[in-house]
Amino acid sequence: DHSYVGPRSGVGCIAYKVLTRLVNSVSAPLAVMKLMRVVWVFFLLTVGSYGEASRVVYPKMLESRTANGGKVLKISEDLTLNLEKSSVFPREFFVYTTLENTPITYHMLGAEAEKFLYHDTEKFATLHVSDDEGLEIEGILGDTLRIKPAESEPRSIDGHRAHILYHAEQPESSEPSHKDYGTPFDNQTMLEFESRNSGSGDNRLPKKIYPEVHVVVDYHISMALKFSIPKIVKYMAIMTHSANLRYASMVQPEVKLKLVGITITKRIEDEPYMVPVKGYESTRNILYGQTIKNFNEYVKKQTYYSGSDIIFLLTGRNMSEWNGNTLNSWVGGYAYIGAACTQWKVGMSEERVGSYYGVYTYAHELAHSLGCAHDGDRPENWPSGHIGSQDCPYDDGYMMSYKFVKPHMYSFSKCCQREVLNLINRPDYRCLLEKNSLETGASSSRLPG
Repeated sequence: DHSYVGPRSGVGCIAYKVLTRLVNSVSAPLAVMKLMRVVWVFFLLTVGSYGEASRVVYPKMLESRTANGGKVLKISEDLTLNLEKSSVFPREFFVYTTLENTPITYHMLGAEAEKFLYHDTEKFATLHVSDDEGLEIEGILGDTLRIKPAESEPRSIDGHRAHILYHAEQPESSEPSHKDYGTPFDNQTMLEFESRNSGSGDNRLPKKIYPEVHVVVDYHISMALKFSIPKIVKYMAIMTHSANLRYASMVQPEVKLKLVGITITKRIEDEPYMVPVKGYESTRNILYGQTIKNFNEYVKKQTYYSGSDIIFLLTGRNMSEWNGNTLNSWVGGYAYIGAACTQWKVGMSEERVGSYYGVYTYAHELAHSLGCAHDGDRPENWPSGHIGSQDCPYDDGYMMSYKFVKPHMYSFSKCCQREVLNLINRPDYRCLLEKNSLETGASSSRLPG
């Protein structure tokens, strides 16, 4: 018999344990087993992402703070933000999707897509703040606190719109018992690739990089966001800028992610790379190892991905792998180490819509693509000359561990920064130093509305 290892913390964990103990305590027929999985999905989608009680608040703008668009936003009596204008898109970018089963490309203006995007660096907040019909706020307020409009709640007496403050579940701290990164090939291929990458670096290169990321939003996340281009663009802007607040800790080199493209998946048949686990369709389990390999081959065949440094798959499914007869699902992300700019420039991670649960893993996996190992890890045999992070203890809890130690959990260790610098000093990674003003696409049109 196969067993399934699910979440290990929070309300979702409690629900999972109750259900699995019930199933394991009786000789449940197949129908009951399937019912338990359906009930588990209900818990996953309704309470699994929230760890603490929510409350209704009525935010209001206090004043304009600076001439460059800064704002002072009072969320509640105990939370006030000093907001600065944010940027995550280039001047122009494309959104790829389908319209009536026909591929279509929308030409987007970066300034328009991010005109309501703000952040508070001190509180690690990234928010979409609009005021078209009353103040409307959505996004991330630090570690686990989130905010969104409360559509069913009435306005306050003075006309302010109601919002819900709620907590996303924090992933449980873990030991370095598994790898969410690896190298993509056998030894023979590795040697061929090393010979192409040999050569001295140029230490005079600029030490500020803008990794250009194209995010492929899978069917389940796209569906949860109603296949709406504005909603998905907004969601990815919030996630990517929240990741950038963590990358702001890098000083040598400075790193700022640029979201240069978004693919919105409207049909399951447009995801031929996904490898679902048979018998676990209701819990959306996929085998991540084969999925990432398939995704990499898929990316190679699509010409519009060629201009990006990293192609990243964001999934609403449960990334899993078999360990004997046990299906483990604690792997929330995976990327090939140091593979930005190469033919293996792919990564993936999970997200639960509305929770922004996956921001940490999203930023973490992108760092693997930029060459970072886990803190405490030995050097890899590829890319050639990889340094490793043995002199940065895993237990310090920086971004390249899963210990979540404040305040380190919001920043990268010196080892990770050293590895990125090591990478960009090589000729084959010059793409990280270049800015592509626009990706190429077969067709384009302005986004309606």
